[in-house]
Amino acid sequence: MNRLAVVLAALFSVSAAQSPGNGSVAGMLKGPGGAPSMGIPAGAMMYGKTVVGVGPLKIVSASQGNLVLTFAVAWQSPIQGVKVSGKVVNAAKEWTPLLHRTVRLTSSIPGGPTVEAPLNPDYSFVFESVPAGAYRASVTGLPEGGSVFPMVNAVRDDVPDVTIDLRNNPFPELPGTSYFAVFDSSIQVTLVGVLVQTITQISPPSPVLYFRVDVKGEQPGVVTPWAVTLTTKTPPATLTDTLKLTVGTTVNVAGVATRDGTKRISVDNVGRITGRINGKTIPNLSRP
Repeated sequence: MNRLAVVLAALFSVSAAQSPGNGSVAGMLKGPGGAPSMGIPAGAMMYGKTVVGVGPLKIVSASQGNLVLTFAVAWQSPIQGVKVSGKVVNAAKEWTPLLHRTVRLTSSIPGGPTVEAPLNPDYSFVFESVPAGAYRASVTGLPEGGSVFPMVNAVRDDVPDVTIDLRNNPFPELPGTSYFAVFDSSIQVTLVGVLVQTITQISPPSPVLYFRVDVKGEQPGVVTPWAVTLTTKTPPATLTDTLKLTVGTTVNVAGVATRDGTKRISVDNVGRITGRINGKTIPNLSRP
C-alpha cells in the first residue's frame, strides 16, 4: 500500500482518502473552515505550478512503494487586519525605551512575518493591521531575559492591553548585547552619591549585576539618579558585605559611560580607574 506524507504549515489542513483496490490517493488542500488557501479554489490541487483542477487529485501506482507528497507553503495569512495595542511598563528612570523607538512582533512560525510599530512618548504602541498568527512582542534591540516579552495571539478579534514589562531594569540591553555596543570606554565618569538600591542580579544565572546611586546636584535639593553595572561571579550578598554596600551609605565609584548619554555607568575592568568601589577592588570582576 502506498503511503501519503503531508508536510504543511499549522494554519492549513489536508484531507486524504485511500481509494479501495487500486492504491490511489485522493487529497484536498483547504484553509481554516474549508476556505481556499493561497488563492487556490477550494478542493483544487497543484502539480508543479499548475492547478490540476477542482476536486480530489487521484494518484495511481501499479507498484508497491512509498509515495511522498509535500506541500511547500509560503506564508500568507487568510485573516488580515487584526489590531494589536499595548504599552511598555516599568521602564527605569535612568534610561528610556524611546531610544529604541519601535516595538516588534515576531512570528513564532519560522519564515513568518515580523512587523514593527513606533513607540509613543507615553510608551504606548498600536499595530493597526497584523496578519493572523502567534507573535512575541518586544522592544526592538533589547534581548530577552532582563525583560518580560509576552506572546500575542492575533486570530480574529483585536488584541488590546499587551504589556511589555521592563522590570525597572536600568540595563535592559544586558545580558545579550555586546558590552562595547552599550559602553564607551573612552568616557570615564566618577560618581559620589548615596546608595538607594542594593546589588541586584539582572537575569540569574547571568553574573551581570547593578545597583543605584542618588547623586546630589549643584543646586540645593536637586538629586540625579544613576545606575551602576558590574559583572562578577561573586554572589550579590557576599559582594554587598565585602564592599559594605548597604542602602544609605555613601558610595564613590568610577566607571565608563554609556554611548547613549543616559545616567548609567559600568565599573567592569576596561580602564585604569574602573574596578573599584570606595577604593576597594571588586572581587572576581570580569574584563569585557
